[in-house]
Amino acid sequence: MAARRKELVTRLRSRVQKLRRTLSAVEEDAARAVRAGAERARAELLLPVASRLPRGAREARVPTGRGWTRRAVPRKFRLRSTRR
Repeated sequence: MAARRKELVTRLRSRVQKLRRTLSAVEEDAARAVRAGAERARAELLLPVASRLPRGAREARVPTGRGWTRRAVPRKFRLRSTRR
């Protein structure tokens, strides 16, 4: 009886750990989805000037509006490395 109970407790603990990992992954995915719109807008601003950025640049100045006009306000972006 005690061995069976111990096995059941072990199995349940394992299941709880797996469910916690699953919950954590789902929460991370949800947080990433919330940031997706802002990341897309940032990427759309950076894309036209990406070819002119030197390799290893840590920041970029990007015109907002219609190019570099008097009304365009340059926006500074900190760049993240894609290497980990």
